Amino acid sequence: MNYLQFDACVSWRKTPAEYARDADASSLDYLPAEQESFARCGVNLAQHDLDARYLPRVLSGDIDSDGAADEVAQIRRKADGRRGIALCRAGTSATLVGLGSARQSGDLPAGKIDQIEAWHWVAPGGPLPPGIATVALPEAEGDILILERLEKEAIAIYWYKGALHSKQLYHFVEPS
Repeated sequence: MNYLQFDACVSWRKTPAEYARDADASSLDYLPAEQESFARCGVNLAQHDLDARYLPRVLSGDIDSDGAADEVAQIRRKADGRRGIALCRAGTSATLVGLGSARQSGDLPAGKIDQIEAWHWVAPGGPLPPGIATVALPEAEGDILILERLEKEAIAIYWYKGALHSKQLYHFVEPS
């Protein structure tokens, strides 16, 4: 025999910390630290619940390109059950998207957030999620938050000229 060739697979058990991290990443339940972070940012937890319907439950990006991390969480208004998104800019200022007037810059029509099934941050010049790879993104100062109804609709939430904006990227009408 001149040589021996084989494939090997080496594996080991996960540590308890790895199991805990995986369980947290697949959970829709907000951690107390996440609740505290959004409350400190200005989300009134007496009026709104942090209430995730899809993963990840919190996303971090830099929407306004100020070099500080901005976070978003899914929320539900206690009074009427309406869903929205809490945008916490640099841990100091909260904006609630989807709960105000659609005439407000950056807000969405009533009930639109209830239909969202996935979300992503897209960095300037970064790769696009597969479902929107051919869509032209709006001009933005920082990262763009993409809200999706998978294979039906995509909406961009972005910061431009000192204000929050939203733009529908595509929308396919479903047959009735």
